[in-house]
Amino acid sequence: MVPIAHLITPNAPELAALTGQEIENADHMEAAARSFARQAGCAVLAKGGHLPGDELVDLLVDGDKARFYKAKRIKSRHTHGTGCTLASAIATGLAQGMALDDAISAPMAMCRGPS
Repeated sequence: MVPIAHLITPNAPELAALTGQEIENADHMEAAARSFARQAGCAVLAKGGHLPGDELVDLLVDGDKARFYKAKRIKSRHTHGTGCTLASAIATGLAQGMALDDAISAPMAMCRGPS
């Protein structure tokens, strides 16, 4: 599937398995995401929900561009499947003709709630 993908959305453990790189923080995640994006030839949204800390950091690498998405971690034990839900929301946005960054930003903004 990777050769025909427009976007791949691995979480930190998945990205570590795909790249063979250890990912313990956002800097490690960025290095691995950049490496995997070059290797895969498509955009990578690395999801940092498995990383420690009160702030969640996701990272989009698209060619030479990188954008961080940050939000306060929501304390809950009901987080299984959130990455799949995000990927589905992004796919919906792309199918509606949204630009990649907009398709990623829209569901993330809904999760953060009003400013």
